[in-house]
Amino acid sequence: MNASPLPVGATAKPTHSATDEHPRNASANHPPIRLASPMPTEDRETAGDRDRETTADREATEATEITEDSETVEASEADQGKEAADARKTVQGEEAAEAGEAVPAGPAKLLRRMYEIFNTQQVDDFTRAAFHPDVDWPNVAEGTRLHGIDAVLAYWKRQFAVAHPLVRMEGMTAEPDGRIAVRVRPGLRDATGDHWSDTLLHHVYAFRDGKVAHMEVRRDTEA
Repeated sequence: MNASPLPVGATAKPTHSATDEHPRNASANHPPIRLASPMPTEDRETAGDRDRETTADREATEATEITEDSETVEASEADQGKEAADARKTVQGEEAAEAGEAVPAGPAKLLRRMYEIFNTQQVDDFTRAAFHPDVDWPNVAEGTRLHGIDAVLAYWKRQFAVAHPLVRMEGMTAEPDGRIAVRVRPGLRDATGDHWSDTLLHHVYAFRDGKVAHMEVRRDTEA
């Protein structure tokens, strides 16, 4: 196929494609997009510091509250412990007063053991160890005094030959002159059991070199 030639003197009109006009119209219809400027480094660091300070303050506050709660609990437990200790001391003090702990511990222990041994009638070894060689002891039945360990043992054994005497401690106090008064209740043991008197007595002891050196018997005025 052949194209027709243009007439003489004719001028060809320029042609424009759609692609020629689009670039010009694109800028008019769509304004340029501007990107947000990034935060300056110094501003970012300041904001980060504020966040860290806020977190640190919050943690410090929480730690303070925990510490205060812990101190409150510890104080409460301490108060409860003190109250319990005071209560124990009160009970122990009352028990000690009843048990005779107002007197020195050594003599108190020796006297308690002495009455325990007497009630078993196995008195020889303990008496020779706990009594002073020159002990002065009452012979209540005859209204006389005994001197020396052998005399005391002989006196007891005469009693043991006819009966089984008992003595029960019911209190102990210190006398103003340093002697120790033991409140006792006498009794007897027979085939039917132990029998205790309604009468109370005081056995009053003096010590020498840590051993029993003297004893006298008094009636209990409170009985």
